[in-house]
Amino acid sequence: MTQPRTVRSIRPGILALTALLAIAPFAAATGAPSVDASGVLFADATVAEAGIDLAWADGLVVTLGAPGDGALGDASYSPASDLPTNALGDVVTAEALSRTGLVESYPDGVAFVTTATSVDAVTAAFAERLASLGFAVEHEPGARSFGFSRGGEAYRAVFGAHAGGVSVYLGH
Repeated sequence: MTQPRTVRSIRPGILALTALLAIAPFAAATGAPSVDASGVLFADATVAEAGIDLAWADGLVVTLGAPGDGALGDASYSPASDLPTNALGDVVTAEALSRTGLVESYPDGVAFVTTATSVDAVTAAFAERLASLGFAVEHEPGARSFGFSRGGEAYRAVFGAHAGGVSVYLGH
């Protein structure tokens, strides 16, 4: 007769690894903008927008939440009803970002599309918001790109017309 083996639970380790993998694609390089999409209503398949804001937390953070809640308007995305959930039933944010196209990860940066229609207005709003967060902003009126820095980190913002609104790239 063999004795039953007891195995320590690996669940905490798996949960930590899953959390790390969920964040890793959107913090590709040291100092690259990170994305906090914890407030996006991915579970509601009828919602196709997320509020946009920026923050500083030892680096630039693009924060996304409920539509209308962002200081910089809304970003649009394709809703998806088949998003994976974790053991608690919450939508897995990294997978939701990927499947809906809300944010695209690029080397040293991220990109998304706002619902606004004026490239100049979006460019000016981002420059003003970054300045209010303590960034040194090098924006010339009418320019559709600019540099900004804070805490030894230098970034670039590029804006352009898009069929669905205004495209935004933030990165090094």
